[in-house]
Amino acid sequence: MYSPYFDAKQITSVAEVFSESNKCRLTNFLQPEDAKSLSQTLQSIREFDLVFHAGGENKAVPEAELRKHSDETRQQLQAEIFGNAAKGVGFLYGRHIIQKDDENQKLRQVIEWLNSPTTITWIKSVTGMHDITHADANVTRFARSEFLTRHNDVLPNETRRVAFVINLSPNWHADWGGLLQFFEADGTSTHSWTPTFNSLSLFDVKHIHSVTCIAPYAPALRLAISGWFRA
Repeated sequence: MYSPYFDAKQITSVAEVFSESNKCRLTNFLQPEDAKSLSQTLQSIREFDLVFHAGGENKAVPEAELRKHSDETRQQLQAEIFGNAAKGVGFLYGRHIIQKDDENQKLRQVIEWLNSPTTITWIKSVTGMHDITHADANVTRFARSEFLTRHNDVLPNETRRVAFVINLSPNWHADWGGLLQFFEADGTSTHSWTPTFNSLSLFDVKHIHSVTCIAPYAPALRLAISGWFRA
């Protein structure tokens, strides 16, 4: 079972940081061997759903399905996605939803760990949100020119409380993009977090945030396990 790489006594100090702005960032989050193993697991995934906004709705399409389309059709779709993004609407990245019966054993262990009483109790203690009962998670992959425009994670019919991101791309450089940015309502940037390997980002779902576009020269994929703790 996975576990944070710090003493339980540090929960109080982490909770104090979170309480200041309803967000916090922890480096060296997992045991080093766990972080390395998880990173290798994510790098081994070959097929993702590509998620994006087009035709006025959010879509998730298997990459294998998209490859069946002509180059012209794919170029038209990309132009629409980028056109929407230029207006501040949309996203483009790869996603693998982690299921409790996921065919990948290590991913099954991840979702089990996130929903374990120990983890749920830890999250409640850090965030002060004592109605949290469970979590869901995805593997996210941001490749060159992929992005997530400004938004918050509040959905009327869902019970999301806290978003999390466990970053698992070794040796990530800030110039490659993929930064988690936070904003005021008027679009003013307040904080920017590089997806440092084995770091955890925790934040209230009300925060306006984005993932900056991956640079066309980035030599690696931005890989992470992300999701929400829910009531």
